[in-house]
Amino acid sequence: MADLSQATPGAGHFPLQSAGSRAVEAPWAPLHAVFPLAGHADAVRGAFGGWPEPNRWIEADGRRLAFSGRGQAFVLGELPGGLEGAAVTEQSDAWCRVHLSGPAAAEVLARLTPVDVAAMAPGEAARTLLGHMSAHLLREEAGWELMVFRSMAGTLAHDLGRAMRMVAARRAAS
Repeated sequence: MADLSQATPGAGHFPLQSAGSRAVEAPWAPLHAVFPLAGHADAVRGAFGGWPEPNRWIEADGRRLAFSGRGQAFVLGELPGGLEGAAVTEQSDAWCRVHLSGPAAAEVLARLTPVDVAAMAPGEAARTLLGHMSAHLLREEAGWELMVFRSMAGTLAHDLGRAMRMVAARRAAS
């Protein structure tokens, strides 16, 4: 008999920990892609109480809004009313979200992405490659939130684990 119980994208893959870094799956939250329609950007911005600038993310009215491309954002949290002027797609189960933290976290990410993660300040976002996966990186106060497609959760865990072990070995050899 097949096991049809609900599982998170990172179930069985996270948490990961190695000297100086830790990766844990983020708690589930509603996730939507929001695209304001032509002529409605101000109304949509008002409904959310703000809108992220390119390569940034913001907290507004209890939601996280992350720039995800020209004229679009990912919204983590419940949607407000008054979005008649926006195209919205529900994507909560489409993504694996992981928090990476610790003093070696920047070194771990530097092995996986072309983005200068050490130069990212809290509130900055990047849409980039992570290994060979498309990803969104959100710089937080205590690390990064990494978002990859749900189908890549195992690959993310593998790549992060390998990078963590390499950083730990390099630190031990120093």
